[in-house]
Amino acid sequence: MGDVFAHYLVLEHLHLFSRGALINLFQDEGFSCLKQASFGANALINHVSEPYKKAYDKLAKKFDFGATQVVLFELKI
Repeated sequence: MGDVFAHYLVLEHLHLFSRGALINLFQDEGFSCLKQASFGANALINHVSEPYKKAYDKLAKKFDFGATQVVLFELKI
């Protein structure tokens, strides 16, 4: 989403990696990806009111297109 990502803070986010790029980066350093998921539809409460925000967040989690990415890695030894 680039600079239209509602939670993008220039002083805090130097680079926003895609999930695939993050997985490739870690795999190149000897890690293996154990699990990946996402949650949150990036629907801010001041832009999308309830119950729609909750519905968007559920859909984002169910169909894995959420704004927050969670990736679990294990170091291969």
